[in-house]
Amino acid sequence: MENTRHQAFSSTEHGGSPHTLRPAKAPLSGRRSPLQRKVLLIPSCITVVAFFSGFLAVIMAIRGNFEYAAKCIAMAIIFDGLDGRVARRLNATTAFGREFDSLSDVVAFGVAPAILLYQWAFSQTADEFGVLASFLFVVCCGARLARFNIAEESHSAESISAADDHSADKESREPLESPDSPSGQSTVPLASGRTASGTGSASKSLANGLESFAKKNFQGLPTPGSAAAIASAVYLSPALVSNQLIVALLATYAIIMALLMVSSMPFLSIKHVKLTQKNAKLLLPLLAAGVALAWYHSRFFFFIGSICYVSSGPVLEFLKRRNARKYNPSTI
Repeated sequence: MENTRHQAFSSTEHGGSPHTLRPAKAPLSGRRSPLQRKVLLIPSCITVVAFFSGFLAVIMAIRGNFEYAAKCIAMAIIFDGLDGRVARRLNATTAFGREFDSLSDVVAFGVAPAILLYQWAFSQTADEFGVLASFLFVVCCGARLARFNIAEESHSAESISAADDHSADKESREPLESPDSPSGQSTVPLASGRTASGTGSASKSLANGLESFAKKNFQGLPTPGSAAAIASAVYLSPALVSNQLIVALLATYAIIMALLMVSSMPFLSIKHVKLTQKNAKLLLPLLAAGVALAWYHSRFFFFIGSICYVSSGPVLEFLKRRNARKYNPSTI
């Protein structure tokens, strides 16, 4: 999942704690105690479990045990979400962990769902086309993870640069003092008062809102979400597919999932969903309905849940465009 572990950049030279993890300029073995080095292995061990779950899903799919393969992908999703949280809790984030997690995601959320889909739906009636559709899914998964890693590295570099330049930028933005203003009141000359107070304020608010909106959501469908969409469809009806119409629908379904992964649509980030007094009246009934559905019909529950999450992308994209059109029609 895109719960990848990020490398910490703090150091004593920049005011950080001497115990904060730094970029590896020298071997870390001489700077950490044996216990600290063992702590660093815990998140990677969880990633290994997710890696193995994806590998086992491939084996089960080849053997024809489609239901068990879908369950293995579900286990990989759980452990992939767990390793990043454990790494942040233990302050054990490393560049190695981030790259290792991405390789695990390619296998568990790219290769395993693609092979499962091919063996389940395409191997009997649409061999050649099934190979292309499955391969497109794997390629888009790899491209999605590569783009995510590049974005995270750029964000980390920008954060460091912004922290270093904060003082100079603050001084350069100090207001000018006008001799005509009473008691040395600060004033800032404006080229156009109407623009600054009207359209300029709306545009600035829109830009800030869109930036905050982007930070709280994923860009493109996360790979665990696309893998869940495939695995839940198999889990809903694990019998081998032979109907030509259903095969065509599943091929279209897989291609849509692949394209959503490399799209720029915003997708909901679960970690930013919090229970508050405002949304409690909506979330609690939905949670109760979800628990009841999972209890009485778990197969249908997981499929509907994955489809709802996939649908959050187009819905959020529509809301983003509507808000942009409302404040600045020329942007659309």
